[in-house]
This record gives sequence, structure tokens and C-alpha cells, in this order.
Amino acid sequence: MDHELLRKPRDQIRYPDHRELLNITTQLRQSGQNELALEGQIRVALALERSRVPYREKALQWEGAALLAEELALPRSKFLTNAAEHLASDGAPLKAASLFAKAYECASNEDIQFENKIALLRGARTNYEAAGYSEEAVKHFIEEKDLYLAISPWYEKVWMLAFRFVSLYGESPIRVVLASGIVIVGCALVYTFLGLSVDGSTVAPVHFLSSLYFSVVTFTTLGYGDYAPPSGLGRAVAAMEAMTGLFLMSLFLVTLVRKFGRS
Repeated sequence: MDHELLRKPRDQIRYPDHRELLNITTQLRQSGQNELALEGQIRVALALERSRVPYREKALQWEGAALLAEELALPRSKFLTNAAEHLASDGAPLKAASLFAKAYECASNEDIQFENKIALLRGARTNYEAAGYSEEAVKHFIEEKDLYLAISPWYEKVWMLAFRFVSLYGESPIRVVLASGIVIVGCALVYTFLGLSVDGSTVAPVHFLSSLYFSVVTFTTLGYGDYAPPSGLGRAVAAMEAMTGLFLMSLFLVTLVRKFGRS
């Protein structure tokens, strides 16, 4: 089957060509020539790109190209991305977000540059946010940060891994609470063996509940003064716990506001 419009350079395809290209594409699909049909479908989409037809119609043609590419096991993330961008412009954020997410899944198996993968995740996140789907938006935000983590130099990975473990990049107040509990109990165990100073007298080892009480007071920077670390090592641990407590309590408030501010 010989069709002149399939040999014509793509940059010369114009809007009036799209109807004939649609007919050609349909004929090729019916005859099982899906590779040529994909080329025809791409040209239909390109013809509409150079026109003022609604964004939704342009998106539909790019989705058609993506479906054909999927049948042929060919890369399709670019087609899905084009469709998603048009739907986002058309005021359909939920559908756009879904296509951005699907494009990212496809890009994971394709030779796609890092910046393009980030753009796909960001497109999914921002459109889910616009559609009011905060949980999906958070999911793609975390994936975006994980991508940055994977390529970061070791000195950045250290604090990023810590930030991920403690708060899931500032998205999980529960993780901050758990991390705070680990710090409080861990320091309490240290105080139990190092001892505490009570009314000027050092008690070592001290009862765990007393150490736990002192650890909570130190973590929250209340500092009642009824207990004190007697040694240089104990004071260093108490100082570190106080600074960690200030950071974690501030982080907890930030994550809480982020989580419920989207609701």
C-alpha cells in the first residue's frame, strides 16, 4: 500500500492532511500493518498540533499513538507526555496526572534523561494536587526525591537518607514521632548506665524510669534541674539530645502542617 502522505517529511505535515491520514491509518490497522499505522497516527497528531483544534482532541490523537506503540512494544512515554500536557492545558488535571504517571512508568524502561523523568513526576504531582488528590501527589513527590537521592554525591546522600528515614522528606509526622521516641529511649539507656546527678550526688546506674524522665525533659529542652548528667560524656549526650529535640519538634510541626494543610 503506497501513500504519499507517509513519505512526506513530518515537518511538512499540515492540518488539512489530517483527515486523509486518519483514513490511511484506519486502513493500515485493518490490514494489520501496525508499524505503518503508528507512523500515520503520529502524523495525524502532528497535523493537529499545527491547528487550533481543542487540546482534548490533540490529546486523543497522541493517546492513540501511545496505544499503537504499546501493541508494538515500542517506546511510548513521549506520546503519553504530549497527551498529558494537552489535557493539563484543557483543565483536566486528574486525567493529565494519570497520563504523566503512566509516562513515567514507561520512561523507567526507556533511555530517558534524568531531567525528563523528573519533569514527568513533577507533572503528575502538580496535576494530582490541582485535582485534589493529595495522597497521590505525595507519592510522586517522594518518588521525585528518591530519584535525586539516587544520583546525589555521597555527602548529600547522608543527610537525604537521614531526612527520608526521619520524616519521609517532610511528609510523615508519624515517622518524626517514631524517630523522637528512638532518640528519647536511646539516650535514656545511656543515662541509665552513665548515671545521673541528684542533689549533687551521682547515682550510677540509675533506674531506667528516672533516666527516661530526664531524657524527655532534656529532649523537650525544659531542663527542670532536678537531674543532671554528672560526667563530660553524659553532658555531651544531653547537649546532643537537646539540639536533636529542637530539630525534631520543629520538623514535626512542619510535617503536620504539610499533611493536613492539603486536606
